[in-house]
Amino acid sequence: MGKLPFYTMLKSTRRWTLGWLFFTVISVSLSALCPYDGAVAIIFGFCLGLYSLQALRISKGVRSKCEDGKTAVAYGVLAMLSKWAQLIGQIKYKMDKRSGKAAVIIEYKEGPSSWQSDLARYPYHAFVREQSLWALAVYRFGSWNDKRSKGISHWLCDRVYWALFRIVETLTGVSFTKSVAIGPGMRIYHFGNIFIHSNVKIGANCTMRQGVTIGNRSEDGPVPVIGDDVEIGAYAQVLGGIKIGIGAKIGAMSVVLQDVPAGRTVVGIPAKLVPLVELEKTVEFSFVEHSNLDKDHAHIPPLRIDSSSHEFILEDQI
Repeated sequence: MGKLPFYTMLKSTRRWTLGWLFFTVISVSLSALCPYDGAVAIIFGFCLGLYSLQALRISKGVRSKCEDGKTAVAYGVLAMLSKWAQLIGQIKYKMDKRSGKAAVIIEYKEGPSSWQSDLARYPYHAFVREQSLWALAVYRFGSWNDKRSKGISHWLCDRVYWALFRIVETLTGVSFTKSVAIGPGMRIYHFGNIFIHSNVKIGANCTMRQGVTIGNRSEDGPVPVIGDDVEIGAYAQVLGGIKIGIGAKIGAMSVVLQDVPAGRTVVGIPAKLVPLVELEKTVEFSFVEHSNLDKDHAHIPPLRIDSSSHEFILEDQI
């Protein structure tokens, strides 16, 4: 816990506090409605048991780093007790802040999350207008849950994820599971008939449209690796163990079966590189005489553009 940033510990404590507060309110309500005299003792015992289970879960996570089991259990109990200390510290901080005595806490926070980067590429109120954002939201939720430690909440969130995944997949026709590696800043225009293999890797700030398929060409075959800032047109197919370079563009309805260099554009079936524009024409500049200039200085030699370096070269130097 000591290695966690303060901001992360603060969020963890707040979630833990809200969870226990909710559970306490439910417990008190049930004890008030229950006619039995021992209801309060039963609920208190249940809370104590749940508290102990959480302490044991923490102990299990640090067992390999402790000398013996007793040390791990003690760590778990102290970690749970520290939650209350953190809660008291938060309350004290809020009270001091209201009275103008709060200290300024300076810390290095993490940058925007992948989900926040996704939202930054969508228009305002996109969650209501863009169904593709539903699929991204479910995907980010599943990826976030996979990074958490195993436990009851992880198990429950995983079941919720798969239920949401099936619902969104049916409603939108967008199918990519949490196993796909998608970088931050993903943007999907429109929705429908989008299928991405579970082993595909997609970089940051990529863009795709409806009808896109990214996967393998044979069962258990290799899948594409897509770099950052790649744009994929509608109904394009990217298949096989190929690499799409940074900033590449894939035209609509193209079938990409070979590597695409960075910054290049491919179109067609099968997709082929669009040739770069070759600057072979000589560019000449005519100088308009001005009454205030001498005729000896009123002429500029013709210039041409070198096709390899794209630099201006005087004709006299060729």
